[in-house]
Amino acid sequence: RLDPGEKRWIQFVNEKGETKGGVDLGSKGPRFSAASGDFAEHHPRDPTQQPFEEGDLVGFGPAGLTRKTKGSRQLGVISRQAIVVGSVPADSDLSQWDTVAYIGKVPVKLRGSARRDDFLVPSGKEDGTAVATSGVPDITVGRALHDYAAKLDAAAEDDSVPQPISTWQPRS
Repeated sequence: RLDPGEKRWIQFVNEKGETKGGVDLGSKGPRFSAASGDFAEHHPRDPTQQPFEEGDLVGFGPAGLTRKTKGSRQLGVISRQAIVVGSVPADSDLSQWDTVAYIGKVPVKLRGSARRDDFLVPSGKEDGTAVATSGVPDITVGRALHDYAAKLDAAAEDDSVPQPISTWQPRS
């Protein structure tokens, strides 16, 4: 029970003493807060795939998560900053699973530039990257939250080095 006027129940503090989140009393009841913010769930990784990195765009394939998004009916983004993670497998299986953001703001590996509200779709390179489009696509992983100018790499043969940008994950 809290003392009168006390609203913070639990506080999460890093080694520098900075508050990174907590559980407190909001105006309508308990409220979770954190510096991170998406909601994610664990899914098995296709055994032919190397481990994923934060921001990889993935498809849900018949054998599990894959960077091969062509033909996927559902897309996702690998998250490393979820505040809530569901369907956690047994510790012995954890290395074969990964977390996919279901809703929230997550970084996505992007090739090229994006404008705020552009749709993010698979790049077609089957490498976990997205490209931005202003047209309405058949399948999307989310929308850009801000403008992003590509950082061109003189050594790259094509457009740019993949860079993470923030997106929101819509779910119907």
